[in-house]
Amino acid sequence: MNKRMQKLLSVFTAGLFVLQSASLVATGVFAEDAGTAEVVKHTPTLDAKLDDQYKKSYKTELDTSVLRLRKTGNAASSAIINKYAEFKGDMAATAYYLWDDGYIYVYADVTDSTVPTAEVQEPMYQDIITFAVWNGNAENYNTTSAEVVINGEKNYAFANTKGDTAVASNFSKAYGTATESTEYVTKVKNDGSGYIVEARIKVDGLTADSTVNLALGGNDKVATYEMCSFGFIYDKDDSTSAAYKTVKLAGPRRLPGEFVIKATAAIDGQMDEAYNKTYFVTGDHTEVNFLWDDGYYYMYAVIDDSTAANGDILYLSLQNKDKNNPFWSEACALEFDLNNGTAKHTIEFGDAYKGVGYNFALSGATEPTPATEYSITRTESGYIVEARIANTTMATGKEIDFGYGVKNDGAWYDGLGNNDTATWQELYNNKKGTIITCGAGIQSDDNPTEGNIVKKGTPELDGRLDGIYKDSYKIDTIELIKEHNLKTGWVNDVPQLVKDYYQAGLIAENSDKSQFLLADGKLDSDFLVHAEIYFLWDDDALYIFTKVYDNEILDVCAETGCTPDDLVTAVGASDLLLCNESLIHDVIPLQNQELAMRLGANPAGTYGDQKACAGYENRDQCEYLEGVSEISDWVHVSEISKRNNLSNFASEYHIQDGYYTVELRIPITERDYAGTTIKNQFLHTGEKFDYGLFLYDARTKAFSSSFSGASAQHFMQLQMDKNITMVLSGEEAKLPDCEHEWNTEFTIEKAATCTEPGERSIHCSICDEVKPGSVEVIEPLGHNYVDGICTRCHKVQPVTAKKYTPSLDGVLDEAYLDSGSIKASELAKNGKLSLGWCNSENTIGKLVDAGILSDANSSALLPGGDYTSSAFADAEVYFLWDDDALYIYSKVYDDDILDIASAEYFKGDASSLYTINGDYPWINDIVTHTINPLANQFAVITASGDAYGHYAWDNSNKDGGGWSGLCYFQNSSADQRIASAENVKTTVNLEENWYGVELRIPITDKDFGGTPLKDALLKDGGYIDYKYQLTDGVKKPFGSSFKGFQCEWWMIYVSEALRVDLSGEAPHTEHVWAEDYTVDVAPTCTEAGSKSIHCTHPGCQVIKPDSTVEIEALGHDWSEEYTVDTPATCTTVGSESIHCKRCDAQKPDSAREIPLAKHTYKDGKCEVCGHVNGDVNGDGQLDTADLVRLMKYIAADGKDIEAKFPDVNEDGEVTTADLVRMMKIGRAHV
Repeated sequence: MNKRMQKLLSVFTAGLFVLQSASLVATGVFAEDAGTAEVVKHTPTLDAKLDDQYKKSYKTELDTSVLRLRKTGNAASSAIINKYAEFKGDMAATAYYLWDDGYIYVYADVTDSTVPTAEVQEPMYQDIITFAVWNGNAENYNTTSAEVVINGEKNYAFANTKGDTAVASNFSKAYGTATESTEYVTKVKNDGSGYIVEARIKVDGLTADSTVNLALGGNDKVATYEMCSFGFIYDKDDSTSAAYKTVKLAGPRRLPGEFVIKATAAIDGQMDEAYNKTYFVTGDHTEVNFLWDDGYYYMYAVIDDSTAANGDILYLSLQNKDKNNPFWSEACALEFDLNNGTAKHTIEFGDAYKGVGYNFALSGATEPTPATEYSITRTESGYIVEARIANTTMATGKEIDFGYGVKNDGAWYDGLGNNDTATWQELYNNKKGTIITCGAGIQSDDNPTEGNIVKKGTPELDGRLDGIYKDSYKIDTIELIKEHNLKTGWVNDVPQLVKDYYQAGLIAENSDKSQFLLADGKLDSDFLVHAEIYFLWDDDALYIFTKVYDNEILDVCAETGCTPDDLVTAVGASDLLLCNESLIHDVIPLQNQELAMRLGANPAGTYGDQKACAGYENRDQCEYLEGVSEISDWVHVSEISKRNNLSNFASEYHIQDGYYTVELRIPITERDYAGTTIKNQFLHTGEKFDYGLFLYDARTKAFSSSFSGASAQHFMQLQMDKNITMVLSGEEAKLPDCEHEWNTEFTIEKAATCTEPGERSIHCSICDEVKPGSVEVIEPLGHNYVDGICTRCHKVQPVTAKKYTPSLDGVLDEAYLDSGSIKASELAKNGKLSLGWCNSENTIGKLVDAGILSDANSSALLPGGDYTSSAFADAEVYFLWDDDALYIYSKVYDDDILDIASAEYFKGDASSLYTINGDYPWINDIVTHTINPLANQFAVITASGDAYGHYAWDNSNKDGGGWSGLCYFQNSSADQRIASAENVKTTVNLEENWYGVELRIPITDKDFGGTPLKDALLKDGGYIDYKYQLTDGVKKPFGSSFKGFQCEWWMIYVSEALRVDLSGEAPHTEHVWAEDYTVDVAPTCTEAGSKSIHCTHPGCQVIKPDSTVEIEALGHDWSEEYTVDTPATCTTVGSESIHCKRCDAQKPDSAREIPLAKHTYKDGKCEVCGHVNGDVNGDGQLDTADLVRLMKYIAADGKDIEAKFPDVNEDGEVTTADLVRMMKIGRAHV
C-alpha cells in the first residue's frame, strides 16, 4: 500500500471515529451509511462559512479510493498512480448539504495543495470540485440532472449538462460567461492547503419527504501529468453510477445546539424559551438541557418515569476543564431525590465544591439546599428537575465535563452509573462524561449603567488623544497607587532610581524586590513615571491610548542610530524591545483566560501580541497561529506580519514636554469560537473584559547587549497587582464641549492620489473638530511619469505599441524608437522587477555590493541600487505590431554574452540544436515574453528567443493549437523548430557588450470567444498583459546534468504584469531634425566643446550628418578678489592669489605673501605655538634678560643685536612702545 493510500485510510478511519463520537453527544447527526440520509431544510448565507445546520445535515466525502483519468473515465494505471503519489497529490473533500424550496445548498472543504504552475486552457481540466444533482428517474436523466463545476483557486463556476434541463439554471452553461457572484463563493485557505466552496444550485419541485440524488467529484493535476479525477465524472458516468446517493429532504427540526447558550433561567420548573435553542443530551428516558450565565450553570431535565418511588434519584456530576488547574480542583457530585424533593452533594472532593456547586448543601449538612437553587416537579409522565449550579469561572468557551445518571426505584435506569460504580466515578475515573462548552449568549442591546464603562467610538489612529477618548473610561496610575494596585516588578540595575523612590516615600524598602508603591509618598516626584490609559471600541477593534509622563525618555532610534524600518528588518527582528520605554497591556476578553492577549509596544515602533505564540514551545513555528487579536507576535515572524501590526499602531515623542504616547488598535479575529465568532461575542455592548498593565521606565542609553543591542541595561518595571474589569457600552463617546480655536492651516483628511481626489479641512486646535463649511476637495494629482514610471504611485506608464511592419533583421529600426518601450532598470527601481530562479552566487554577491540586493537570500531589487553595475543585465524592450503579428525588440546589456552553439555538446554544429531531445535549451542568454491577449488568463503566449537567434518557441503551445504561430520546442520536429526560428533575428555587439533580439510573434486564428484571436487582438484598441523575463547565462554552456546544453550558472529576472496598448498610429521611420543645436561636449576655460543637430524622436540618439560645430574655449574669468591659498599662522607666513571664477585656476604671477598672524595668548603663552609673551631672546622664559636684550636692540636700531621676538606688541615695528609693553608684562608676571 503506498503512502497516499495509507493517508486516505487514516483520514477515513478518523472520520468514522468522529462520527461515532458525535453520536454520543448529539442526536440527529446522520452518517451517510445510516439508511437513507437526510438533508436538513435551512437557508444559509453564502459566505464560505460552515453554518451549524450543515453539521446536522447530510455530508459526504470525496471517494479517493479509485484514481481515474478525466479524459477517458478509466482507472489510472499504476504508473500514473505512483506519479500522483510521487508529486504529493493530496486531493480530498468533504461536502455538506442543505435545502430550501428552490435550491440545494452545498458547502465543500477541499484539500488540494498541488496547484499546477502552468495554465490549463480547458476549464474542465483545471483543479475543480463538481457537484452533480439528479431530480428525476432513469428515463428522463438527461433533462433532470446537471453538474456544477467550480474552481476555488481561480474562482469560476459553470454548469455542465447533458440536455435541456432546469437543474442548475442559475449557473452559466459555459465558462466564458460568468456566473453571478450571488450563486457561489470561494475562499483559498491561508495555508495553501486548498480552498472552500459554498454554492446554491437551483432545483425546481423540492418538497419535504421527497428524495433527490447527489454525487461528488473532483479533479487534481500535479506537475505535467494527466488530469486525475476522483468520484463522479458527469461526462463519463450515468444514472447507474454508485456515486449517486439518494437523500431524503427533511423538514426543519430542533437539533441540539453545538454549544450551551448564555441566558439566565428562572428556577420554577417551567422550560424557558432559551432552552429550545441550546445544547442538550438525551438518554433512554432522560433529556437534560443546559444554559449558563456569569455565575451559574443551569440545568433543565425531563425524566420519563410513570411510577413515583423513594428510590427515584437524579445524579449530576460536573468538573471544570482547565488546563491550568489539576484534576478535581473544581468539581461536584450532586443528587436530586426526585420523590422527596431534596437536593445535596453526594460526596465532596476536598475543597473542589468551592469552585462548582457551592450553593448546594454538603452531603453531611443539617441545613437543606435553599429552595431558590432548584425545583423538582412531578408530572404525569415523570419528573422535571431545574437547578442552577454556582460556578466561579463561567465564560464563553469554558468547557465542563458533565455526566448524569438516573435511578428508578433504586435501580439504575438511565445515563452513567451502574451497580459497581456511581455516576461521578464513571465521569472521573472511567472518563465517560460529555464535554459541553459555554457558547454565545442571547445578547442584549441595553447599555450598561454600572461598572467601568468603555464607550463606543472610532478614533483617528495618529498617536494623539482624540477628544472622544475623554468621554470613555480612563485609568491613571497615580490613582492605582492610591488604590494599592501598583507595584514594582522587574528592577534591573537602577540603584539610584530605587533610592529616589525610597527617599520620596514611594516604596517601603531601598530594595530591588517587588513592593507596592505607597499612596502617602511624594506622588508628584518628577522621577516617578506614570501613565494615563484611555479606552474605546468599535465593531472591529478595541482601542487603547496611553500617555506616559517620564522625566528621562529614551528614544531607541535616536540613541542607537537605527531607523524605524530597522526595527522591522534588523534591530528589532527578534526583540520586541520591551526593556525600554515601553508598555504591555493584558486584555482578557469575556474574562476568559483562554482568550487572553498580551500586547507589547515600544513608541519607537514595535508592536506585538505575545500570546499569539503562547501555544508553541518553539516560537519560530508561530507565524500562522490564529490568536484572539489579528496582531501577530513580533519575535520570529515575517516582515509582512510586523508591518501589518504597525498598521494598527501610532506613537509620538514629546521629550521636551516630558511625555510620549502610544495608541494601539487591537483588531479582534473573526475566528469561530463557541458557536459564534470571537469578534461578534466580545465586541458587543454589555460584554466585559479584564485589563492589566506593565509599564517600563528605562534609564541611561540603549546598550549593546544580548537584547539585540537596542534594549536598555537599566530599567524599572511597574505593574498592576489586580486586573480591572471593564464593560463595553454601545453608547457613543462624544466630544467634550469646546470653545473652538480654529487652525489657520488645512488638515489633510485624505491625501489625493494620482487618480483619486483627496479632502482637507480646518480643525479646532483644542478638540480637533472640523470647522463647518471648511471641507474642500483636493483634485487628483495625475500621474507624473519619469522614465515610464509614475514618481508618486510607481505605476508603470501604459506602453503604446504603434502599427508597423519592421524589417526582421535584428536591427533596432527607427520605428521601434518611436513606439512604446520599457527599461528593466527603471522597473527594478520601482519594485516592478525581481529575481527569479538564480544560482550564480558570484553574481548575486556583486548585486549585493552594488546595493541592488539587500542580501544574498533576497529576491527584491532595491530602488537605490547602482544599476550601471556590470553584474546587472539591463535591457530596453520595444513593441510594434501589424495585422499578423506582434514584434518585440529587446536590447540587452550583458558583459558575458553566451552562444549556446558554443557548447561542447554540439561539437561546433549549431544545426544539431534542432534535433536535440528531452530538455529544451532555456538556461542560456534568452529573452522571454509572457503575453495574455486582452488580459485573458486562459490565453497565454510564452515566446522566447536566444541571443544568437538560433531558436524561437512558445512554451505555452504544447499541443500545437496555441495562440501563437511559434512551436513548442520539446515535442516539435527539426523542420518545425527551423521554421519557428525564422521569427527571430539578432545582433551581437561584443565590443560594446550588448545584444539585440528581434522576435516576431505571429498570432493565430484560433477561436477567441467567437472571433479569431488575430482579429480580436491585432487592431487599434487591442491590448495585452505583458511580463518581461530575462535569463542571463553567467557561465559558458557546460556538459552537466542539464543534457550538456544549459548554462551551469544563471540569473533570471521577472517583471510584474504590465499593460501594452495597441494603437493604429504609425511610427515615424525617418529622422526629424531639431531646429536648435544640442551641446554634446561643453567647452571649458581651456578646452573647446562641440554641438550638433539631433533627431527629435523619443529614444533616438542619432546626430545629423555634418552638423557638428566646435564651441570655442571660454577662457579664464579672473576674480577681482584674492583667494587665500595658504593661511598665515603666528609662525609661518601665508599666501594668496587671483583665481578663475569658473575653473578655480590660479592666475600666473598673482601670488603674494600674507604676513604672520598675531599670537593668541592665554595666561601669557600662545595657544598655537607656545611662545611666551615678552620672550625677546627666545629662551622660553620671561625675565630681566629679555628686558635688557630689548633695550639694547632698540638702542642699536636692531643692528648687531640678536632678538628673536622683539616686536612685543605685534604692531609690525620695534619701538619704545614695545619696551613699555614689555615692562607691563613683566609687572603682571611678577
